[in-house]
Amino acid sequence: MGSMWHPVPAGITNICHEIFHMQFLYYYENYCRKFLSEQQKENLKEAMTFILNTDFNDLIVCYDTGFPGHEKLRAKLKEVWLKEKDFKKFLDKAIKITKKLIKQ
Repeated sequence: MGSMWHPVPAGITNICHEIFHMQFLYYYENYCRKFLSEQQKENLKEAMTFILNTDFNDLIVCYDTGFPGHEKLRAKLKEVWLKEKDFKKFLDKAIKITKKLIKQ
């Protein structure tokens, strides 16, 4: 999860990013599979790490930028998240946004 070639703060952000994925998949993967293709689910999983920047910035000092190609999805999800911080309600909206932006 970390690299000896990157500074410790970047490594901590990377570890948090990966733990976020594991938690999301553990609790919500089966739910997401009901509505999303595998690729859509993977895109959603990657894009949702913006939450590290909004709600976990007391733990990480390096900004989680996500991956190229997810900027639009991350921005739309962030917009919804900042209005709706109930994760289950947010997730339902995030699934709809992902289906709209990631065609499969």
